[in-house]
Amino acid sequence: MTILQSWSQSVEVWGRDGKHKLWSAPNIKVYGGGVAEAEFLNELAQLVGEYRYSNTTRSRSKQGTSYSHDDDRKERTLDVSDLAAFPRGRAIMFASRAPAALLETVPG
Repeated sequence: MTILQSWSQSVEVWGRDGKHKLWSAPNIKVYGGGVAEAEFLNELAQLVGEYRYSNTTRSRSKQGTSYSHDDDRKERTLDVSDLAAFPRGRAIMFASRAPAALLETVPG
């Protein structure tokens, strides 16, 4: 198990290539907040992914009401700023073959 305080700490110890190997190898990875490194947080935001949603718009005119549906809208689930301001007591777990999961931590 490896626990790092910052992404740049891993670059200093293992180099850029080593850092990427170290991060991509485990079956379970956990982010618990407290990081202010945009490059790393952007990678996490990409791993969390996007969510899809539909949007319905209603318009009224003299001829009546019409509806338009847009079923394939996508938006990033978490932005870099969301991850940088991640609240205490929350973590994101990345597990192999599963979507990212938001966790509530339990103080020890």
